[in-house]
Amino acid sequence: MPKYFSPYIDRFFNNWIRPATWDSMHPADMERFYMFLRILKTYSRKRHWSVGFYDNILKAAKECHPELDGSHVKKMAHFFMEQAETVFAYESARCDPMVAMRNPYAVSMYLRRLEVLNDKGNTRPVYSFEEIEEILAENFGKDWRNQERWK
Repeated sequence: MPKYFSPYIDRFFNNWIRPATWDSMHPADMERFYMFLRILKTYSRKRHWSVGFYDNILKAAKECHPELDGSHVKKMAHFFMEQAETVFAYESARCDPMVAMRNPYAVSMYLRRLEVLNDKGNTRPVYSFEEIEEILAENFGKDWRNQERWK
């Protein structure tokens, strides 16, 4: 088997791209693709996941499916590149502590890090300690520090 990524990642890559239906977007094929993405993200430690991604799809598709038109293969490689970017952007999205309002300490740290530039180009905090305490009391209760669940 040709090497596209690493031997372990190649198992999942080939499991997805070798079947004749790899480009059908059928749920079973997409499931194999997503499984490959999970393994790629987890085990590609030496380089960013996108390095060689598009080119490897082109190369493997041409080797495994020589009957396919080159423009179709490029179109599919582009489609799967976009899918991977979407999946990885989704996975890397962080939860905003101010929206979640689940942990007063996370909210406090978030608010303490917020800064703005003053008219002289220096940074200053957006909220004072008192304002932060007020926000926390309003959202978590006045005695939030004494509640057992936050200890």
